[in-house]
Amino acid sequence: MQSYRNPTRCWLLAGVVSLATVTIGRDEAIPLEKIDLNESTAAVSLYTADDSLTLRGKGRLTYLLWKVYDVELHLPQSVPSTDVLDEHPRSISFTYLRAFSAADLRTATNKTVAERQGKKPSAEITEGLASINTLWPAVQAGDCLKLYYQPNIGTTVFINDRPLGIVKGAAFARVLFSIWLGEKPIDGGLRMALLRL
Repeated sequence: MQSYRNPTRCWLLAGVVSLATVTIGRDEAIPLEKIDLNESTAAVSLYTADDSLTLRGKGRLTYLLWKVYDVELHLPQSVPSTDVLDEHPRSISFTYLRAFSAADLRTATNKTVAERQGKKPSAEITEGLASINTLWPAVQAGDCLKLYYQPNIGTTVFINDRPLGIVKGAAFARVLFSIWLGEKPIDGGLRMALLRL
């Protein structure tokens, strides 16, 4: 496992995690158990694995002497690394190596999204960020969080292979994934490892 040191900040995890909820609108969420799986394509998608995704790269984020998490990126084989943020399925997973509080995650998310959303963020990005911050849990060492984006559905979050919820919006997903994969990632060496550049 390659290890990469971030000299300026330790990003913990930007994503949306809930206690079994699906985001359905502006700052709204409903329990998954209240969704009719026979009528909701989005809800059904929570339980559908995408076999077309293959491992593109992996690495480890460290900060000073702290090991933060191991991370893996999965993409369709046909997608070049230069198009990683385009409209296609993708997933990035994090296996935590230490515990963080929900407040830690909110702080890190606010900072890293703000740095990438531009001076005039769209309503979709603003609402996505607000929804994330109402849903964020604490994470423990050994927990595995996965962000799985599907066009026209949104970003599904899994913890230890259990689906938790969806955040809708392509623009929000692009900003979210750009934290690791965009032109200004939190760690350039980690980005290169994930994309095999």
